[in-house]
Amino acid sequence: SWDEAEQHPQSNAITRAVGVGDELELEKIRGQILPGDRFLLCSDGLTKYATFNTLKKILSSEPIETVAETLLHLALEGGGADNISIIVIDIH
Repeated sequence: SWDEAEQHPQSNAITRAVGVGDELELEKIRGQILPGDRFLLCSDGLTKYATFNTLKKILSSEPIETVAETLLHLALEGGGADNISIIVIDIH
């Protein structure tokens, strides 16, 4: 599970990075995007301090204007010991 992966001894191992090789390898998931869908792109500086259920709850209850700030405060209150990157995208 997501939460078990965060506790794994190698949870911080870098398996892929942008700018390291000559060719960028991406994993793609195809599916239908519908109005009302919301996407979160973030670094482990956020996910270290929030379970999947916590992220889901905040993402489903906060308006787009405040959701990233709420997530940032969650990570900072948890210790904020790593870089914290957060991008939230709403589909209209």
